Amino acid sequence: MAENITYISRFNQRKDYSGLRFGNITPTDIDSFIEFRDIVFVFIEFKLEGKEMLRGQRYALERLVDNIRKSGKFKSKLFIKFLGFS
Repeated sequence: MAENITYISRFNQRKDYSGLRFGNITPTDIDSFIEFRDIVFVFIEFKLEGKEMLRGQRYALERLVDNIRKSGKFKSKLFIKFLGFS
């Protein structure tokens, strides 16, 4: 996998957005994103089994996908739950 990461030193860099707030709104992230020729957009979010996506993150992804749909471009959401690590 490391051969696909341009800046490996930044890959494991911790991000702290604790001070970034807009009222009760805080940043979210997307675990993975794939774009194909400005036509297909795939958003991927990973969660451990038993963990649910936070409401704000779900709203953000749903609204992002809804707006892409309105543009007439194809979209897809992929939600993956890890069953554990071996």
